[in-house]
Amino acid sequence: MNNRSGMRWTEDEVNYLKRNYQFSDTKIGEKLGRSRSAVNSKRQELGVPSDKWERLFKPEFLTEEEKVYRIVKKAAEMRVRLLG
Repeated sequence: MNNRSGMRWTEDEVNYLKRNYQFSDTKIGEKLGRSRSAVNSKRQELGVPSDKWERLFKPEFLTEEEKVYRIVKKAAEMRVRLLG
């Protein structure tokens, strides 16, 4: 792997990062001959999402009834008595 430390990113490299954002910084770095840290910095500079965004909590849109059901179910699982 050649080390491209201190070298400007080419248009092809930037496009590769944008097209393959779902891969880890390490994997992209190996393909481009860049460090994980360099890939991460470029992601932040360009506003390209990281591979980790998929693992973050994504809110679910639930009806009021679904919310109540989930709370009651979870309370029962945890043996918590709900008031009201």
